[in-house]
Amino acid sequence: GALQLEGAGPRDPAIAVVAPLRGRALQAVREEGMPQAGAVVFVSPRRAADMAPTVLAQLYGFSPAESRVALRIARGEPIPAVAAALGLSINTVKTHTRQIFDKTGVRRQAEFCGALAPLQLFSAADRETSSPA
Repeated sequence: GALQLEGAGPRDPAIAVVAPLRGRALQAVREEGMPQAGAVVFVSPRRAADMAPTVLAQLYGFSPAESRVALRIARGEPIPAVAAALGLSINTVKTHTRQIFDKTGVRRQAEFCGALAPLQLFSAADRETSSPA
């Protein structure tokens, strides 16, 4: 879930997002003897898009390239569109996508979108403008 907090002022709120750990991050926590764990991320809605790659890298261990691909995949963009937008080959995007799914413990794009939704790393407007028509 998410909770809106007052930031530096009423026009600068922050959102505290609590999300369960998945994939390798959860596995690492379980190895330390904790059966479940989550992450709390504080995000300024105005800076969420700028911070998203860093947040994903820290939560899931994504490389910078994986973070860029992950954001577009999470917005529902098909692999060919992601490849074109990022100047990558379709095979490279497929490889990154497999690594992303492995690190997050999901098998399909819809599952991945659902896993990232609680993080609110981009607005509905971002999803609408990024999604294919």
